[in-house]
Amino acid sequence: MVEFRHPHVVPLLSADGPIHVLVAGVPYSYSKPFPDGTWLTERHREAIQSVSPRINLMHMSRDELASGAEPAFPPEVILTETTGTASEWDDSEWLRFLVRGRDIQRLQGPKLRWLQSCSHGIEKVAPILAPHVTMVRAVDIHSAGLAESVLAAMLLHAKRLLERVENQRAHRWDMIEYGELHGKTAVVLGAGSLGNGFAKLARAFGMRVAGVRRNLEPHPLYDEMHGGGLEDLLPRADYLIAALPKTPETLDLVTAKQLALLPPHAFVANIGRGEVLNEADLAAALREGVIAGAYLDVFVQEPLGEDSELWDTPNLLITPHDAHFSASVGDRNVDLLCENLRHYLAGEPLRGVPDFEAGY
Repeated sequence: MVEFRHPHVVPLLSADGPIHVLVAGVPYSYSKPFPDGTWLTERHREAIQSVSPRINLMHMSRDELASGAEPAFPPEVILTETTGTASEWDDSEWLRFLVRGRDIQRLQGPKLRWLQSCSHGIEKVAPILAPHVTMVRAVDIHSAGLAESVLAAMLLHAKRLLERVENQRAHRWDMIEYGELHGKTAVVLGAGSLGNGFAKLARAFGMRVAGVRRNLEPHPLYDEMHGGGLEDLLPRADYLIAALPKTPETLDLVTAKQLALLPPHAFVANIGRGEVLNEADLAAALREGVIAGAYLDVFVQEPLGEDSELWDTPNLLITPHDAHFSASVGDRNVDLLCENLRHYLAGEPLRGVPDFEAGY
């Protein structure tokens, strides 16, 4: 068997034979109930099959695969969630539809060419990905939902909406001084797919956006781009948005040292990976008034332990890694799958193939 680990152009299994496509389990961020563990609508099926008459679409639930059932044909392409593949299946409301890691490993036969993940991150699937299989990650699928969640948290803080709700409940007509996003500066750590989604909305609010990434080429969504230099950048950041993957370079990138460089009125949000931001340092910074507020959707330990100090940290908003949940996620996953099936048939590069050495 020829090994072609993670190229952008993936060779067809055959020039004219059927292309067996397996959709397995349910996307983690698809906020709908699925009693039978499958989620494709008739429109989804029609869209996938309309790409080419060669496509044979198969759809299996997590439970079917967990029981040892095999697809009718060895898949050439798989669309599945990889959020839960690092551990065994958990019988919680959202995780009970996720395909187990060992079942994903079992599906990676010699005929499998590429696997499209419904997750943006790659750290959990990388250890179990067969050398001959190319991975596609969920680029631009979660960006809109995450960006809206961050903006909602920022507005909640800037407009002091929680205080207003308390005043309303107490029948108090108290006028409150509040801030604006317009004219403020947001620094985005990780000017990639997730960061770009935020930058687009931030600019619509009249904010100035500075991006931080390896590639220093100008980007239309950013007023400035940096490769580092946080010591000079953070003192002028009204908002710091971390949208970074988990890599050796990003672990504890934001600690007490970086938080101390921010203005006292600054607001911090983390929507990438929990390990990027030191949670204990953030809690201390909020308690001591080093910064004014924060929003966390990702954590080092998930679910967050009931005894975590973060629950009771002042001026901190917490969501349980669901800021990207949306009823539109299914449509976007299918759209990306169809796009890449067309690329695959045309011998063109697939969209969303990660750089495993870089970690994203």
